[in-house]
Parts: sequence; structure tokens; C-alpha cells
Amino acid sequence: KAKAFAADAVADAKKAALDSLPDNLVDRLSASTVDAWIGGALSTSQTKAICLLFSEKSEVPPLFRSISLTFDGKLGFAMLPATLMPRFNVQKAPALLVMFGAEAADSKEGGMQLQGMQFTPQMHGKFSYGNIANFVGQFVEMRLAELGASGGDAPPKPEPTPKPNKDLGPIPELSAETFEEECTSKGGLCAIALIDGGSENVNKESQLQMLTGLRKRKAGGPLAFSWVDATCHPAFAAHFDLSEMDLPTMVVMSPSKLRWARAIGAFDAETLGTFGSGVATGRIPTNEMKALPPLEAGGGGGPGQRG
Repeated sequence: KAKAFAADAVADAKKAALDSLPDNLVDRLSASTVDAWIGGALSTSQTKAICLLFSEKSEVPPLFRSISLTFDGKLGFAMLPATLMPRFNVQKAPALLVMFGAEAADSKEGGMQLQGMQFTPQMHGKFSYGNIANFVGQFVEMRLAELGASGGDAPPKPEPTPKPNKDLGPIPELSAETFEEECTSKGGLCAIALIDGGSENVNKESQLQMLTGLRKRKAGGPLAFSWVDATCHPAFAAHFDLSEMDLPTMVVMSPSKLRWARAIGAFDAETLGTFGSGVATGRIPTNEMKALPPLEAGGGGGPGQRG
């Protein structure tokens, strides 16, 4: 009984460790975001290739998180719902594919045909980290050799898996006092959600919870997430040609380069996460701004200043 208890404890500890792995390297796609994501990921990854997981689950499995951490930068990683399987000729979930586009010279009209291979248990073994890592690793080595990026040497060894992210707490609210700490001093991109912070906004708490979860999922990446009450800071919203009619929305800006872009589409974690990744990788174009947006001191005033 003691041995059985010890084995259960080890299994529980192993499961907890796997569940704590970050999934910020895996984008969750839908029918409306898959095309833009594929085009960008193929152009920005080292192998000019992508690794797709088709799953009926809502959360990224720990095994796929581990694979994305091991081959970070080598391929673009995304999880797609089972409803998109017919488009990629996939018959059953879960399914894992590695794919790459045809050479640009093959398509004078700018089109692209995806090619690749699927991990099959009959050929590659059961779904386990070792088997999938070997499958993806061989593909990466082949692609680097084809692209001339390996230089005849063995492919780089995978980097150690980083430690799980600690709890970051609620997403911070921007004000004149916190703007530098939460945005400009971060040295990267600021992903700022503009919402109606008034008590009459019945969706405020659910929106902040969604943004807090998104911030945690993307922790360690190039985006510093925060939110601003755009009804208290109308000049901040107007800086991006936005008003209360446009809320809720999100902008991603570069304080150092004075560039920005606005999210288009649904205000949910999937859409905003894909948008942020698109700006960070250069897939989504940005606009120029003359200066940083203004924020009033003291949180922008009280209820008397709400529009």
C-alpha cells in the first residue's frame, strides 16, 4: 500500500508539473484567424514551417506545450478545433501535422500550397513527448538543410524548458502614475485594452478576467498587457481615433518606435491573442504616431468626467 501511495504521489506531482507549463507559444486558431496566422508563421519561423495540433479539447495539452517550448522559434505552433480537420484532410483528432509552403518562385500569382506530413502512431509510435519530439526534430533538421541554414552542422540542441510562470495577479490598470512602470519601461510592446470602466458596464468584470487570463497565457512574450478606462481617459482613446462607440477594443503600441495597431473583430482571448502575436511578429501592419498617448493624473478624474 505504501508503494502504491508513493506511486500515486509521484504521478500527481508529474501531472501538476505538466499542467503548469506555459502555453504562450501556442496560438489557438479559428476559421476566421487561421489564414492570417499561417501566412505570418510561415514567414517568421526559422524553418518557414508550422506545427498544427487538431484537438477537441479547449486547453492546450501539456505534451504540445512541451514540444512548443523545445522547438521555440524553429516552427510556428497552433492548436485548431476539430471542425477545421476537413480543410487539412485530417480524419481523426487528435492529429499533429508539420507543414511548409511551396517556394515563392513556384507561384507567380502569389498563391501558396501547403505541403508536409502527419504524425501517425502506426509509423512513429504512440503519442508521447519522446516520439513527437523525434518526429518534429527530424523535420526541423530536414528543413534547415533544405534552406541552407544548418551550414552542414547538426541542428542546435533544444533549450531547457523554462520554469512555469508565477501568478501575475490581475491585469494592471493604466494611469499617469503607472504608465511608465506597466508600459514604457518594459522595453517591448504594450497591449492595452480600452474598456468602459464604469459601474454601469455589466461586462467589466468578465472582460477583466478574460484579459487577466490572456496576460498569464502570454507571460514571457514580447507583450506587456494592461487596461485603461477609456471613459475616464477620452484623450487616450482619441489619440488612436477611438471613442466610447468603439469600446471595448485593444491597441498594441511600441513606445520606442511610436507605432501602433488596433484590434479588429471580437473582444475575446482568442482574437486578441492572435492579434497581439501578429503585431509582435510583423504580420499585422502598424500606424505611426507623433507622440505617446496622454493620461490624466489621478486616474483620469471621477464620475463627473465620464462621458
